[in-house]
Amino acid sequence: TEQITTRGTLLSVLLTARTAAALAAMFSQAAVPMKIIWLILFATVLETSVNAFQPSTLPSTPRRVPSNVRVRRQSVSLHGKLWKRLQIDEDDPSDGTRWYLINCVAGVELDLLNQCRIVCDDFPKHLVEKFVVPTQRHLRSHGEKKKVVDVKVRYPGYVFCKICLVEDVYEKLQNLELARSWMGTVNRKGHKKLPPSPLPLNDEEVKKFKGLEEEQELFEDMFAGDYTGRNDTGADLLAQYQGYDVGQMVKILRGNFKDEDGTVRRLKDGQLMVRMFTYGQTYDEWFDPDAIRPLTDLEVLRGMSGP
Repeated sequence: TEQITTRGTLLSVLLTARTAAALAAMFSQAAVPMKIIWLILFATVLETSVNAFQPSTLPSTPRRVPSNVRVRRQSVSLHGKLWKRLQIDEDDPSDGTRWYLINCVAGVELDLLNQCRIVCDDFPKHLVEKFVVPTQRHLRSHGEKKKVVDVKVRYPGYVFCKICLVEDVYEKLQNLELARSWMGTVNRKGHKKLPPSPLPLNDEEVKKFKGLEEEQELFEDMFAGDYTGRNDTGADLLAQYQGYDVGQMVKILRGNFKDEDGTVRRLKDGQLMVRMFTYGQTYDEWFDPDAIRPLTDLEVLRGMSGP
C-alpha cells in the first residue's frame, strides 16, 4: 500500500499541466535521436506507474518484534522435587554407604561441612555415615618468636559425603545455600538444564584422595574438630625444620648460593627462607633444611665468613 501511494503521488506531480507544457516544448525543439530517447523514457515511466497499481505477488517481509515485547515460547514445565525430575536411582541401604562429592565455592568448604552435619544429624548411620573435608596442617613463623599453624583444604571446592543416596538425604543436601551441585552426569529436559545426577566414587577414585578415612579421623580426634589451628601449638611440626629457628645464622651447602652465609628469616611449608648479604645487596631464597647447616660459634665470630 505504501509503495502504491508513493508512486501515484510521483506520477501526479510529473503530469501536472506546467510540467507537461515544459516537456512538450523541449520535445518539439529536440533532434530526432533525442526524441526517440524521450519516447523510450516516457514509455518506461508509464509502464512502471501502471505496475505500481497492481497487487504485489512477492511474499511480505516478517515484522521485527520490538525488544521490549516479550514473546511467549513453549517450554517444558518443571515442577516438583529434583529427585523426581532427575529420576535418580536410589541406593539400597543394605549395600552400605558410598562416597559422593558436593561442589561449592572454594573457601567455604568448612562452612558447607558444618551445614551438612547439622541438617543430617537426625539420619541413622546406615544412611549418613560422615562428611569429610580433607585438610593439612602447615607451620609457619610469624615474626621472630611466634609460630602459627595454618590448616589448608587439600581439595578446594569439594565436600566428601559418605552416604546412602535416598530421596530424603538428597533433598536435604541439595537445598543447602552453599551447595552448588553434585559431581555426576548432566541431565537436560527440554530447553532447561537440570543439575547433575549424583554419581558415587569408585574404589580406585577413593584411593587417590588422601585424608578420607583414618588420617582425617585422627586429625579430628586430636584437635576436637578445631580446623582453625588457633589451639594448635604445632610442636609436632617443628621436627620438619630440623631444629632451625628464625634469626639463626646458616651456611648454604649447594645450589647457586653454595658457600654463602645468611640468616633464617621465615619458616613455611617445610622450607626456610634465608637472607644473604652479597656485595652490598640482600637476597632472600627458600631452601630445604638439608640444603643448609648452622654456623659454628667460631664462624659467627669471624663475621659470617666461614672457612
